[in-house]
Amino acid sequence: MGLPGGPPPKKSRAFTVFLAIAGALGLLLVAGFVVSAVNSEPKRGPAGDDQRAANAKTAKYESDFETVCGNGSVSNAAAYAKPYKIIAFSQGDRPDSWDSVTLTAPVGYRSSADSLSSINAVACLSRKAGTEVKSMTCEFDSGGDTVKADYYAVEYDIDLYEAKTGKSITSLGSVKGPATSCPFLATFSKSSPKVYASPDDAAVDAKLAEFAAK
Repeated sequence: MGLPGGPPPKKSRAFTVFLAIAGALGLLLVAGFVVSAVNSEPKRGPAGDDQRAANAKTAKYESDFETVCGNGSVSNAAAYAKPYKIIAFSQGDRPDSWDSVTLTAPVGYRSSADSLSSINAVACLSRKAGTEVKSMTCEFDSGGDTVKADYYAVEYDIDLYEAKTGKSITSLGSVKGPATSCPFLATFSKSSPKVYASPDDAAVDAKLAEFAAK
């Protein structure tokens, strides 16, 4: 008789989706997302002012400001000055992807979707190397099949940049990304099934509020 195993993986009630050309392309669809089998980390290169100007884009949506977390800038952003209007993004699970961070604190620095031209700073949260800790294994439904992925808690470094120019302003330290329960939706590589917890929204709010109050 075999020894008893560890606790079973926790199961997330994700939407069931259909697999399409996944086997041929090495892709995995989980809860409505297509994920490449190659999962590299998005990296911010040492871009100069000329390169950032060449990569400038006109923002039509708040999500367009994520270009500042790469090597770009936003031409219709406000010049960097008080009062600060900040939008935040965290490093995503897909290569070179950034996800919006929800800012909920009732303070004046938070940006407004109906006033994109007032945004003058972008907070970029990158996963801090060496801080990931496996918390649990989660199960997801994918086209009727059950797939598993390890779920990791991780810390995020917060760096602040000018929205209009992409120039670095300052580093605001780090916040935790706690992995307390399996996510409802997830994206991960078929060859390396890992999911990272999102940064704690309240902790991000606190860091930005502290900066804005200076």
